[in-house]
Amino acid sequence: MMGSFNSLNYPSKYDNSLNCRWEIRVPVGMHVRLVFADKFGIEDSPNCVYDRISIYDGSQSNQVGRYCGTPHPDAMVLSSNHVIVSFITDESTQDAGFLLHWSATNASVAIPVDSHTTPSPSGMNCTRDIYINDTSSAGTISSPNFGVGLQYPPNSRCVWRFFAPFGYAIHLAFSQFGVEGGRSCPFDSVTAFDGQYSTGRMIAKYCGNTVPAPIDSKTNSMFVSFVSDGSTQDMGFRATYTIQKVSVSTQTVLTDQACHGSTPLILNETTGFIYSERFTLGLNYPDNLNCRWHIKAPADKVISLQFNAFYLERDRSCQYDNLQVRDGPLANSPLLGRYCGISYPQKLTSTGTDLYLRFHSDESENEIGFNITYTIHDPIPTCSPNDFTCNDGTCIDRSSVCDGINNCPSGNDEVLCTSNSCGVPAIPPSLDNSRIVGGKEATPGSWPWQASLVYGSYRDHMCGGTLIAPQWVVTAGHASKMIDLPQLARGFGRSPLTEG
Repeated sequence: MMGSFNSLNYPSKYDNSLNCRWEIRVPVGMHVRLVFADKFGIEDSPNCVYDRISIYDGSQSNQVGRYCGTPHPDAMVLSSNHVIVSFITDESTQDAGFLLHWSATNASVAIPVDSHTTPSPSGMNCTRDIYINDTSSAGTISSPNFGVGLQYPPNSRCVWRFFAPFGYAIHLAFSQFGVEGGRSCPFDSVTAFDGQYSTGRMIAKYCGNTVPAPIDSKTNSMFVSFVSDGSTQDMGFRATYTIQKVSVSTQTVLTDQACHGSTPLILNETTGFIYSERFTLGLNYPDNLNCRWHIKAPADKVISLQFNAFYLERDRSCQYDNLQVRDGPLANSPLLGRYCGISYPQKLTSTGTDLYLRFHSDESENEIGFNITYTIHDPIPTCSPNDFTCNDGTCIDRSSVCDGINNCPSGNDEVLCTSNSCGVPAIPPSLDNSRIVGGKEATPGSWPWQASLVYGSYRDHMCGGTLIAPQWVVTAGHASKMIDLPQLARGFGRSPLTEG
């Protein structure tokens, strides 16, 4: 088991403002060996405070080294089977970067990976990372002290994390089961989550004396825990794990390439979608992502982004999780915007033939992510300040507006004129599309009674609404909970329209 990875553009100069992370996991009972290629160059500074490559053994709290300059680090063997490599650059001075080779090497004491029966709580370690490499691999897990006539101990805490190759899902089938029961399993239980952590979507929670249905993950990793309280034990459980090939959509493959490949994913179709990882599964995106997309249009074309859904970790300066959109082909092209939280533009258009998107997530606080449509099209015509822009992009003299003649092909130069009909918008809305997500863009000014509820020092948009009286706005029911306003006529989600 071996592999390699390198800094962006290696051996040419890497980009500014990178925050890259690689995780290496080898089977339990083996160590990770790291060897750097001879050509090594990272901006030098005292304590490597500017650009640096950092290596962690087992977790990000156990740093074993931070490196910069031109002498490459010596070969090293880490003490665990899990290594994290981080590469961070600032906004100036690039160098050649690095190429790193890794391999698995035998540990002094081998730990079998095909059977994971846990010992008793007396010094017990129930946590296991289990790697399943192909469909012929299978193994078992069981609760502590599992066996004929035995019971699991009180106050047990066991965790198994399963990892399969991309394009596979984990299948866990129970053969024997006896866990203290109760409504919603409040005492002892076996719980499974999609993904590597208990923050993922819960798949199942079991207790009682009936052998439960098998558990299948939606992704290529699964987190399973077993807990018992201080009283009433039972026989416990035994389960067999395998993996099975699943159908993976083209979009999922593209997202995986964008978030885990060594170079940005190039998109050049006329139209397409960009998703954050796990968005299509209805799951929150993972920690420590560095996803990159380069949308490339033919000459004389431009690119527009339509934000269909967007929700990232929120902070005032978007330092933690953020999506950057740059007007050009590179990571340091002019910045169109940096977005986080629930504040985002409805639409963005490039000035040229390229857009560069970068999505970064840190070590905590995951949200659902985003769904963006990109479209490559002809540049949108623009009119001079003295002209009026028709719906089709053509220009007419502003003096022709409201002259009683439809000078624009659509006649929208006349619908701007004053209307005496109370309750009827001066600009007729387009009603030929009923979709909420991915629907048709509204005609500007055609919905004059829309409201935006904002809250807090960030003045974040929290929820939309409709004005129904001088002091009242109708919102969705959850909006009044989000901004902690008194709920009146809760069934209709009405709240007083107030500041902040």
